[in-house]
Amino acid sequence: MVDSERKRDAKGHFVQVGQESNSKAVLEMLDMLSVPALHEVIQRAEELRTQKLDGAKQEFLARVKAEAEGLGLSLADLAPAAQPARRGRKPREDKGTRASPPVKYRGPNGETWTGRGRQPNWLGEMEAQGRQRDEFLVDKGQQAEAAE
Repeated sequence: MVDSERKRDAKGHFVQVGQESNSKAVLEMLDMLSVPALHEVIQRAEELRTQKLDGAKQEFLARVKAEAEGLGLSLADLAPAAQPARRGRKPREDKGTRASPPVKYRGPNGETWTGRGRQPNWLGEMEAQGRQRDEFLVDKGQQAEAAE
């Protein structure tokens, strides 16, 4: 192929004149290759693609850097260092010093229950014997004492 004549294709990429017909011929030739030969072609094509991509990246960076320097900017001015993204919830301010909830129910043997979560066995047994849950309620004065 001649390097002197190049034009842009529909996607804006540079293509050598006559390359479209060459690529059709190559695709037709692929049908005739064996599986090991196809693996070799794929490997070589990947290597070439990587090389060309790296070259295109370097050219782009050189162009951008030259244009930025012409305007008195550095690459750091164009892309300031990003702070790492914080993930997850915001940490608590008080670092876990939350007080436990006050005792709401007190059993006959001194058992306690805050009224949160699963009902304790002792309360279930008392209710099964016909007693009311309200009988075990702790009044406000006793709640303050139990919290201390």
